[in-house]
Amino acid sequence: MAASDIILSATKFSLYNTPARINACKAGARFVNMSDYSMSMLEEGCLFVDFAKTRALVDSTAARIVGKQCTITTPAGTKFTTSIAGRTAVNGYGIADQPGMAASPPNIETAVGPADNSAEGILVIDGSILLPGLGVIKEPITVHVSKGYITSIQGGEEAKLLEKSLKDLNDDRVYLIGEVGFGMNTGGSLCGRMLVDEGVFGTMHIGIGNNLSYGGTNATPIHIDMVMRKPTCTIDDKIVYKDGVIV
Repeated sequence: MAASDIILSATKFSLYNTPARINACKAGARFVNMSDYSMSMLEEGCLFVDFAKTRALVDSTAARIVGKQCTITTPAGTKFTTSIAGRTAVNGYGIADQPGMAASPPNIETAVGPADNSAEGILVIDGSILLPGLGVIKEPITVHVSKGYITSIQGGEEAKLLEKSLKDLNDDRVYLIGEVGFGMNTGGSLCGRMLVDEGVFGTMHIGIGNNLSYGGTNATPIHIDMVMRKPTCTIDDKIVYKDGVIV
């Protein structure tokens, strides 16, 4: 990968957050993440939005997620805060048209990494969790967070599966809150495919585990995105999302 100019990564699981991808892009490669694609994705839907046009929306949103404190609430019950002091937004345009760029089409997003050990509160996941056996969530999952890490998971059978999946990894680093992401693809809807769901416009996702792409040093091999519907997000005193609508 480090010796390549262009990498088309048609894999089951994403390589976006791996040192291999990061180092290849630093060496000038263009990386296109195509993990877990389906035939239907190639025929219609959010791969067919105007990626170039959406770029301005990503940039304008990224400019607003600069500050000290990020607060997220949702109608389902999320009440979550984290410091983002010193962290810079990372934009995913779905386009890799310059050396060193990485893209994960159809995912279009901007995201920021929480400052170390600062995330606190409750996340109620009612959208999607991108793990085998889960996908679009049928019964909301309540995730408790303290000092930057998940401390407990509550809910029905899907919650038990999430809890078991994380425990079976035998790596406490997977519980780290590593990313706060904003979906920007206006043509997407939740379907259980990672690169679709994390980019659905009007949703936010919390990434756990590996945070190397977001200013952190947590190099665990796993990064898992958990999607929430209709978020309200405030950066310091600025409202960015209100019930899933950009303000």
